[in-house]
Amino acid sequence: MPMIWLFRKLFWIALFLIATHGFLVLFEHGPANYVKNFQDDLYKYQSSFAPRPEPKKDDKHKTGK
Repeated sequence: MPMIWLFRKLFWIALFLIATHGFLVLFEHGPANYVKNFQDDLYKYQSSFAPRPEPKKDDKHKTGK
């Protein structure tokens, strides 16, 4: 029984987050190009939480001789 409760709770939390994101996209950008704006904002949020790769260090960044 506790596992069912956990899945139900996770489902409602996920549904709430998706609906909130959809409302924010509609409020910020309007109904024109809704799907594209939804995906763009989703990628923007994902990139803010994803680790950023460090740039490669080459000879330009070396100090000294």
